[in-house]
Amino acid sequence: GTNWSNQTIGTTTIIYYSVQFANSTTGWVVGSSGRIYTTTNAGTTWSQQTSGTGSALYSVNSVGGTVRAVGSAGIVLKTTYGGTNWTTEISGTVQSLWSASFVNDTTGWAVGSNGTILRRGDVTTTTTTTTSMNSGWNLVSVPRVPSTFARTALFPTAVGFYSYLSGSYTTPTTLQNGEGYWGLYSAATSNTITGASLANASLTIPTGGRWVIIGSLTASIAASAVTTSPAGQIVGGPYAFDGTSYVLATTLEPGKAYWVLINNPCTILLN
Repeated sequence: GTNWSNQTIGTTTIIYYSVQFANSTTGWVVGSSGRIYTTTNAGTTWSQQTSGTGSALYSVNSVGGTVRAVGSAGIVLKTTYGGTNWTTEISGTVQSLWSASFVNDTTGWAVGSNGTILRRGDVTTTTTTTTSMNSGWNLVSVPRVPSTFARTALFPTAVGFYSYLSGSYTTPTTLQNGEGYWGLYSAATSNTITGASLANASLTIPTGGRWVIIGSLTASIAASAVTTSPAGQIVGGPYAFDGTSYVLATTLEPGKAYWVLINNPCTILLN
């Protein structure tokens, strides 16, 4: 570090967030727009690798022949082939991950927005959540991190499906964690969603003075665990729908959804 010399990757439009070297010659740089670059000659030249994502990558870590990159919306990428092939690991969060550190190929930690701390081993388990549906309208949500967020894959037997996030009803084709929806069923049934556990979620509300539908997590949480940034913007609810009427809820159950009244624009946090 006595002397620093300038090195270039070849583009000035990308923000580089993290660099990691496995040894004195081989290293990686990650940055905005899902960019990953690698060098095998101590940074004299860099080559771009295909990450498979356009999401920002904020941290890269190399240990024991395995390289991982973490970033926006909980993305975790992994390679064991020097970056020839990058695959996605399910983190179980939609929070941005800002840094990761591993002690071996399988054990490590990642930290991120809104107090998120993840330990690998807790975040890769894929299992299911099954929710009972009444005949008629149901307030529903996605309480796990599935391999696809396509509405038809997650709620295949619903005969009607609506979002109210914009302040008017729309028919979404792609769903998200943290948001709640209306689902219409022609008969009482159950719906199963497969995916990694969801420990927290957020939902940004651009306008206040209105009702919105929020979702749920993999585990039941107290209504008091739903907060906002800035604080104190929930002034009504949460209200569940039991098939015939609204009921003030003290607990948010997996797979269900709830109406809340928002005073001002904010981000709703489920933790």
